Parts: sequence; C-alpha cells; structure tokens
Amino acid sequence: MFGRDGSASVSSTGSSSDLDVADLSARLEEIPISQTSRMRVPYEIIAKFFEFYVEGLVPDEDRFQTSFQWRNILAVCSRWRSIAMTTPRLWTRINLSWPMPLVSHFAFLAGNHPLYLVHFDAEAITAKINALANFISSKRRQIVEMYIEWSSDFAALQHFHTFLHRCLSGCWPILKNLYLVSHFPRSPIRPRQIFVDAPSLEVLELQNFSFPLNISITSPKLKSFILESDLLPFDATPHNLFRLISQFPTLEKINICRLNLDSQMIVPMDDDGASVTMPQLQYICLAETSPRAVHWLFEKLIIPPSCALELVHGHLEDDISTAVWAPSLHSRMRQATTVILQLAHDDHENFIFSGIDSSIELSLMLQKHRFAELLSTFPTYPFHSLQHLAVCAPTSPGSVAWANMLSSWKLITKITIRGDDIGQFFVAFLADAPFGEYDTYETAPSDILCPLLHTLDVWDCQYSYLQLLWFLQRRKVCHVPLNTLNCNPRPLLHDVAHLVENITHEPVSVGGIELPSEQVSVGVRSALDESKLGRGLVRQQFLSEEEEMWYQ
Repeated sequence: MFGRDGSASVSSTGSSSDLDVADLSARLEEIPISQTSRMRVPYEIIAKFFEFYVEGLVPDEDRFQTSFQWRNILAVCSRWRSIAMTTPRLWTRINLSWPMPLVSHFAFLAGNHPLYLVHFDAEAITAKINALANFISSKRRQIVEMYIEWSSDFAALQHFHTFLHRCLSGCWPILKNLYLVSHFPRSPIRPRQIFVDAPSLEVLELQNFSFPLNISITSPKLKSFILESDLLPFDATPHNLFRLISQFPTLEKINICRLNLDSQMIVPMDDDGASVTMPQLQYICLAETSPRAVHWLFEKLIIPPSCALELVHGHLEDDISTAVWAPSLHSRMRQATTVILQLAHDDHENFIFSGIDSSIELSLMLQKHRFAELLSTFPTYPFHSLQHLAVCAPTSPGSVAWANMLSSWKLITKITIRGDDIGQFFVAFLADAPFGEYDTYETAPSDILCPLLHTLDVWDCQYSYLQLLWFLQRRKVCHVPLNTLNCNPRPLLHDVAHLVENITHEPVSVGGIELPSEQVSVGVRSALDESKLGRGLVRQQFLSEEEEMWYQ
C-alpha cells in the first residue's frame, strides 16, 4: 500500500512477503536520487497517466462540465501535488470547453509558459463567448497553438464571427499552429475584415469558412495551409484561389478541399502571364476541381518537380481522359513510379503525382461505378516510369482490363493487390499460353506481362491457390521468376509452400512466415498428381464457364 505521501507502508502482520517488500523499499530508499534520475518518467507522462485515469471515471456527458475537475489528479498523493503545483508546463494545455474558473486556474498555474488551447463543441452562451474572447485576447502573446471548433448546435453564426473578430485581430508573436473549424453551412453572413499578424505561424487550417476569406493573415513563415469544407462547396474561382495561395510563397504544403471551382467560371489567362514561384512546395491537394480549372491554375503556379500533387474529383460529368490535363501534369505522370488505385468512401477520385526527387507516387481513389471506366482509359496515361502498382478495391477488374493495363508499362517491378476476388489478375498473366500448358509453353521474357516484376503482394485476397501456382510456374518457365511473395497463410497454401519456394527465384515469405531453405525438386504437374488433383478438377477450380469461353 502507498500512503498519501507516496511512501510504501508495511502491514503489521509481519508476514515474509511484507518483510520482503519492506526490505526492498528500504534498499530503494538508500539509492541516491542522482543515480535514478535518468530512469524517472517525465512529469508530463505521469500527469497523462493520472489524467486518463480520472477522465475514465467521468461520464462522457459530464466530461467538460463542472463535475469534471482535472484538479482531482492532485489528490493522488501529497508528493505528486507538490510536484504538480510547482511544474508550470503541466498546465499549459487548456481545454476552453471547461468551466471558466478551471480554465483560469490552469492559466495561473502555467505561469508564463507557452499555452496550447483547444475548444471543442460545447454549450456556448453569450456570457461564455465573451469570457473566452477576453481570455484569449489577454493571453495572445503567450499562445503557441490554438484549435477552435464551433458547432451550430450551440451558438449562432453571428456569435462565431464576433468571437473570431475579438480573438484573432492583433499580433500573435509566438503562435505557430492555428486551426479554426466551423460546423456552420455556407451563409451570406460575412464577418468583418480580420487582420492577423502572426510572424511565427507555420500551420494554418480553416474549415467551412466562407470564400473568399475576410481574414488577412501576415505570416512570412507559413509552411502548411489547409482550406476545406465538409459541408457545402464554396463559391470560388481559380483567380481567387491563385491570389490566396500567392500570399504565401514559402509554403511547403497546400490542401484545398471542396472549393467549387466550376469549369464554366474559367476565363482565359491574364495577358501578362503573371505567375508565382513556390520553390519550397512539397505537396498540393486540390479537391473537386474541374480539369480545366486545374489546368489554368498550374499554368500560373511554378512548383518544383519534387512536389506531390493530389487531385480529388467527385463530379460525374468530369472528363477522366488525359486530353484536358495541363502539360505539366502529363510530365508528372511520366515521372510517377508508384500508382495506387483504391475505391473512395465518398465517391471521389483521388490522383497523386510527385516528382523525381521524392517518393514518386500516384494515388487514385475511384468511384465504384467508374472503376472499370477509368481502367479502360488507364493505359492512355503516360506512366512510362511506373514501377509499383497497387490496387485496393473490393471487386477486381477482368482479365482483359488487367492485361491492357499491365501491358502498357514494362518497368513494373512490384504489384500490391487488396480485394475480394483477384483470380482474373492471374488469368491475365496466363493468356499468352494455351490452356493446360502454362508450365511448359515458353515465351520470350520480353513478351510476358511485367517482365521485370519481382515482388507480388496479394495478402488478404481471395483466389484459388492453383491460380497462384500456375502464375508462378509460368513466370519460371519464361525465366522471369519472382523474388518476393506475400500471400495468405491459409493451410492449403502451406501444404504447397515447398512448391512455391521452388518456383520462385529465392526463398520467400508466405503469410509473413519465412519458408524453409531446403529445395524440393518437384514441378507443378507432379505436385498436382501426387495430391490427387486430376486435370479435370484443376480445370473446375481454375476456370469458370465464362473464363473457359473467353479462352476458346
């Protein structure tokens, strides 16, 4: 047991276990503090332990109300109370949704240390709004990070605008991260012009704000700018967006989500050809922008080749062909070495391009009903440097779509697939050989799909293990075996693990388990015969009636 002062107490019963504990405690007391200081847990970590424990005792509905008192942590023991009361940095993270007396108490104990303020959805009566505005204004020169989230369930939009104007206007000398999240839908109410002077600001995120913005921010060190909406798209033009981005030429990350850049609003570029150079930009995301708008914008922005570009499209009428893309985007496609295809949860298509000086990646999040449509045009995309293809979709495309897609790029060395049924993927690799002769019909390495492929990852996918074996044997016969295979740890697959190892070029891992090093000299045909899998059974398990008709 531990007393309120944190020292160990021993029961008076005098049992051997109690004596052992007492002896151990006495020995620990003899160790000089200087010898154990390096092994002590930082006070901030100890405070988190206590905080999580106390919060777990409070019902969720009372979490930020008067019944929740973080100060109860001080009652752990007298020693900890003494430490906490004399350690200001433990009190620097303040939740503005707490009652104002508790907020003020935290600020008092934090002293002059930098403050990290958070405000989540909570009841925001007028008196509380005024008190919060006054508190933030008084601590403006001490705040290093502030996250404000405002809900339309508890306050009027006009109150939110008033709050922003009272809090943000002025100088913020050490503010580095500012996050403002509004849950109000688009509204004609506009706040008064807000002027923010934040010379140290590096991260700015604005969510669900009316556009164009009535917030003027002076921040020469800004590195990350995020403007997004999860409610209604904003009315904007590429000109508005261009003027906004050009205010921060030192940006490293730009994320613009759900701006309504309608292609009908596009006008010819300025005659003077004005542009802005952003040499430090590493990542830019434009969501729900028409290809024409993207074309216009990227003719105005000069960004380095290493910058990653993400385009998210959600409009069904958008043209997904390459004809409307800007030449600069075609150049990035030609440089992309990684492509990721996956179904989006919100019916968006997501494209990521990045340049030759970074991990060159292209990510596509596709609508389910447009998956086949895009794959049919995918070979027209100039991914001439593509090395890694990843497809994450519940439904795999047909073998013809796979063949058309993979035959367009000869440099692929790695394929990753996550899906329910990927049997058609293996069928595509066997289409060049007569049925039943996949283990004997030799083809020139240059004529087989993906001749440089050395890594296949089909973890957590559904397929017939016979399809996988025929695929591996086919590549071995054509002298293009795999080096690495990551597949499901199914018992049936473990039964032929030695066969898989024999087919691949080097020992491989099946289901994360490294196979034994000994080689077993046995071919696919003999293995099937020994396991009493006749050719008819193989045909039944390998091909459906539709697939057999396709081969014939």
